[in-house]
Amino acid sequence: MNGDDPESPQGERRLANPEDLAAAVDQVLEQARRTVRILAPQLDITLLNRSVPLEALARLSRSRYARIRVLLEESGPALRSGHGLIDLVQRFPSSMEMRLLGPEDRGRRDAWIIADESALVYRPDHHRLADGHLDLQDVRLAPKLARDFDEWWERAEPDPDLRRLYI
Repeated sequence: MNGDDPESPQGERRLANPEDLAAAVDQVLEQARRTVRILAPQLDITLLNRSVPLEALARLSRSRYARIRVLLEESGPALRSGHGLIDLVQRFPSSMEMRLLGPEDRGRRDAWIIADESALVYRPDHHRLADGHLDLQDVRLAPKLARDFDEWWERAEPDPDLRRLYI
């Protein structure tokens, strides 16, 4: 199968516009079965605060073995906008976590989602919604990014603003 074929269900595909990027995020999250790692320095409203990815993450969160982790630089804008991902993290604390990148890991330009260790949606610049790639079976970059993510996760800090208050 040709990985350059834009219609190929597997292999790498360039994402040249916001619609392609949103469809790739949907595809990766809908097929996730166990783990999702999301690096989103600024939590995207356009990509992640839509019904398809939120429903896919909620469905996965109900799985006994699911582990969904999100790293970001700040949660303030997402909290103020009522981002649905924050609500999910608060509703499913046993399977979903969100942390703030440690000071030494902040300032990243890239953003990505890895599902089940190999499906990858990658953007070299998190500010741009018209540049990226999808690879459903990435055996080179996804494992490296997953290892980096896990290292950053260990240094990351829980965000006190994300705690749900029960009154």
